[in-house]
Amino acid sequence: MVLPGVRPASAALFLAVGLVAAQLFALALAAPATAQGSDVFTVRGVAVDVTADSAAAARDSAIVAGQRKAFDQLLLNLATPQDVAKLPPIGDDAISDMVLDFEVESENVSTVRYIGKLAFRFRAEPVRAYLEQSGATYAIGATRPALVLPVLTRDGSSLLWDDTNTWLAAWSGGPVGGTLVSIAVPLGDLTDIATIDGPRALDGDSAALQAMAQRYGAGDVVVAEAQAGIDAATGEARLALDARRYTLAGLAGTLQDNLSAPGGEAALPDLYAQAAQRVSAFLQDQWKQENLVSSTAEQRLDVVAPFASLEEWVDLRRRLADVSTVRRADLLELSRDRARIDLVFVGDQAQLTRALAQRDLTLVPVAPTAVQGTLPTAEGTPPAAPAPGTSGSVTVDPGAIPAAPPPAAGAQQWELRRGAMTSTTGASNLAPAAAPLPPQPGTQPALQPAAPPAGTQPAPAAPDQPPPAE
Repeated sequence: MVLPGVRPASAALFLAVGLVAAQLFALALAAPATAQGSDVFTVRGVAVDVTADSAAAARDSAIVAGQRKAFDQLLLNLATPQDVAKLPPIGDDAISDMVLDFEVESENVSTVRYIGKLAFRFRAEPVRAYLEQSGATYAIGATRPALVLPVLTRDGSSLLWDDTNTWLAAWSGGPVGGTLVSIAVPLGDLTDIATIDGPRALDGDSAALQAMAQRYGAGDVVVAEAQAGIDAATGEARLALDARRYTLAGLAGTLQDNLSAPGGEAALPDLYAQAAQRVSAFLQDQWKQENLVSSTAEQRLDVVAPFASLEEWVDLRRRLADVSTVRRADLLELSRDRARIDLVFVGDQAQLTRALAQRDLTLVPVAPTAVQGTLPTAEGTPPAAPAPGTSGSVTVDPGAIPAAPPPAAGAQQWELRRGAMTSTTGASNLAPAAAPLPPQPGTQPALQPAAPPAGTQPAPAAPDQPPPAE
């Protein structure tokens, strides 16, 4: 079978490339959860100081005290303080059962005293079960790191890659960690220098920010500006902090803060370190608020994703892979201009909508009558055959494989639309928290579908298809 309007070789090539990409996409969705799981459920730098009858007894007591302290911190990392306060008491033995392993980061031991710093790694499933049984909401960790661009503004200049940017050195010289979202710091090599500079970062140049995000495999980019100086009257070191977080949808959040310390120039490194920790805390808190779920029970939606080119299809899959609440996106059918996907996610649909919006994707309800039977196609052409299955190598004969089952009669189906980051001035086009779908109240026009690329014709709506939800 030949796709309408496409030469046989092109159709086969498109399906082959699409199927290989779909397999890689499934792996991409599954891998990050495993890779980042241990970081999300790990608490480091737990300080303990215990005195007992002997060094061994002090150490044992320190481990018990440390694991409780780490567990309390883990709960605050994952859930809101309000939900944590409502959790039922839990004993030391129950906490021990949740500990996967621990590490001694540093220690000092005397005959009766143990002082040290410990790191504990917890088992994900029992921790989640404890939170879910208590009705608490908790956050899922990011699939990709956040890239920070530290811009130092001083004496009228905004520096990013200059050797005198001591604010960048503060990020590069020591660990500035995060639990839900890890943080990446750029190398500052010739490629970075050619891609972006301080003024363009402060202006929120979307093309440059996205190029940096792609280079470092980042989901978000944080432009963190530090305006440093010395108060002439008091000799205090002063630092004004202005951090802006960008997603694919545009500006997603800001942080302003002011720090000061006595000591003049010598105090600035400590202020930089404090400011870096505040930026990290801001990032973790923003992510937590946007990705809270109350259950890891999986839900699914039957989704149609239109695209105008293979590049758009690859970009849509990349954006979906960055959505932490999406567990799987199983490809059911594939044609030249759209795909039918079984979207498997956790949390409720309002949470999914918010998470998709951060990647500039939006769900629009489609009339059931427009999607029953087989995948609709543009310009009234017959539907393309479903994508074939694979067994070791890609098969490009669509007619050899039975069609995927159509949506159930009357079942709601959704269209997943890809937007575009249109602002180059840092203006926000981020939609507010959405209510459960349908409908989608409060969605801003900026998250409506982008205009089709020049030279392409969008697929017409089915005759009885209602307009997209406002």
